[in-house]
Amino acid sequence: MITNLVKLKDVATITAGQSPSGKNFNDNGEGMPFYQGKKDYGDKFLKPPRVWTKSITKVAIQGDILLSVRAPIGALNIATQEICIGRGLTAIRGHEEINKDYLFYVLSQISEGLRGNAGAIFNSLNKTQIENIEFLLPSLAEQERIVVKLDAAFAEIDEAVNVAIAKETEFKKLKASLLSSSLTGDAVMWETQKLSDVIEKGETINPTTNPDTKFSYIDVSSVDRKNFSISKTQTLRGKDAPSRARRLVKTGDVLFATVRPTLQRIAIVPEELNGEVCSTGYIVLRPKASIICSKFIFYYMLSEKVNTQMESLQTGASYPAVNDTQVKKLHISFPSLSEQKIIVERLDAAYSEFKNANEAIVKSKANYLALKSAILSKELQPSEAA
Repeated sequence: MITNLVKLKDVATITAGQSPSGKNFNDNGEGMPFYQGKKDYGDKFLKPPRVWTKSITKVAIQGDILLSVRAPIGALNIATQEICIGRGLTAIRGHEEINKDYLFYVLSQISEGLRGNAGAIFNSLNKTQIENIEFLLPSLAEQERIVVKLDAAFAEIDEAVNVAIAKETEFKKLKASLLSSSLTGDAVMWETQKLSDVIEKGETINPTTNPDTKFSYIDVSSVDRKNFSISKTQTLRGKDAPSRARRLVKTGDVLFATVRPTLQRIAIVPEELNGEVCSTGYIVLRPKASIICSKFIFYYMLSEKVNTQMESLQTGASYPAVNDTQVKKLHISFPSLSEQKIIVERLDAAYSEFKNANEAIVKSKANYLALKSAILSKELQPSEAA
């Protein structure tokens, strides 16, 4: 296969952005749409414009590849119409000897190198650095063959994403219907109480009184917000315990973060963490076993109803939070323990499908990235910016 070593400037026109004066911006559609950086990116194509300007500086046209030249370095998107671009963007327009989709894939491979594994290698990129990026360019026919392969791999990701979205929607609808206090039929017989009436009183502990005793500490960041589980803990000695390490946890306790509560850091304490310590940034919800089960409280705290209430109750602009008393005053409706078990089993099954769908996305993306890397590594070697 014949390939040529080219610099980007040899096969593309590169236009560095330039921001017009802010006084010329408007949000009523007068002038040309203005884009400044990644915040207006979509998955691959730009989002609809939010800002326009009558003072036109540098222009990108439909189909131009837009490269973010300030943090985050290397992020890519494609223009959907003629736009004015600011200093945070550079427009790249391929010449006739390079397939535009191939150019996008090449630049995405190169941008990963510019970012590096530990973060951005460069704070910013200038036009000269971009122009001098080198890569190997095969024939147009070979470029098109590579694009077909990569498009097929990306289509697999799209399919996995669509399945996951459908499963998530199904799970949310089921959760909302099963936990709603306004259900028809037998649900009208559900009992409604304050959360404080269905949980045991929590226990406090001071690890510093046993300075050499080790314990597992569950910080606010310990809960995985995607899986709603405790993914990591710190092993500390009592003498090193932070001032927030004061709440004893037991198997089956539901932890609900009162700091930034709408982020839904919610988890059930597993058996292996029985008797350990969590932060006072959580309220510990220990169910009265004769009335309600842990999983029912867990799903209730995940409900949209609770999240909406937390949003209205939280205070503090930079560090929004609610207090334990506010959480305990929430009203929870629940059926008999036997019916709770049936509801929880249905929710567990729906959540498992949703989780599996998300794992399929991760796997599809990994396969796609591996294929892209394998194919493109044969054709190009991304250079460091000059």
